[in-house]
Amino acid sequence: MRFLIHASTEFEAGIVRERLAEAGIEAAFEMSAIGMMGMSAAGGDIYVEDDELARARRALYDAGEVSHEELEELSEELPPPL
Repeated sequence: MRFLIHASTEFEAGIVRERLAEAGIEAAFEMSAIGMMGMSAAGGDIYVEDDELARARRALYDAGEVSHEELEELSEELPPPL
């Protein structure tokens, strides 16, 4: 799995994962911290399969979830796979 994007909240992560699912891309969410009632106040990271990384970035861009500048930043950030 490869890091795709950080979501500020668990709610935001849900929206991003929904956009990816609409494009046929499965994504995993790793929560950063647990807040009240099990909801994450700090958000977390979203990961996709290695071979889906470029397509996932494009899907988020096409859905308006990331700007052109954010897409370029994501393309430059390539942390090692999990």
